[in-house]
Amino acid sequence: MGNVSTILDAARAAGAPVIFNRIVVYPGAAGGTNAPISNMLGSESFKLGSWGAEIVDELKPADSDIVLDRNRMSAFNGSGLDFILRNLGVSKVVVVGGWTNMAVEHTVRDAADHGFEVSIVSDATSSINAEWHEAALSFALLNIATITDTKSVVEAPNA
Repeated sequence: MGNVSTILDAARAAGAPVIFNRIVVYPGAAGGTNAPISNMLGSESFKLGSWGAEIVDELKPADSDIVLDRNRMSAFNGSGLDFILRNLGVSKVVVVGGWTNMAVEHTVRDAADHGFEVSIVSDATSSINAEWHEAALSFALLNIATITDTKSVVEAPNA
């Protein structure tokens, strides 16, 4: 999580918006997706107020950050993210976070489909295992986004 913190700190220092987007299932609502992984984990894992829906302590949002909720894999699905990014005048999106071959990949694909220039920070994303992580970066995301690393993002002139 150190690299994610580094990216967040650099974005805040540069005055860039920092947006968290958590997967949440609201009490009384059906699960967020019918994907097999959701059936395996169960909707209780992401219920609002449960540990699974919380942002880990090491990455707690700053007061200036935006926290959105969604109930699907992509950060763009049902969260208002596209609307917020456009209202902020954002054209470039840097994606970090968990599950490279699932939530990150869905988000990157949707960001590109919405017309954003997308970078994914390879050492600030992760998956269940290195093989899945590398497969997503090497095959699925390579033609959709710029694959970069923490050092490059932090040292970029418009980081």
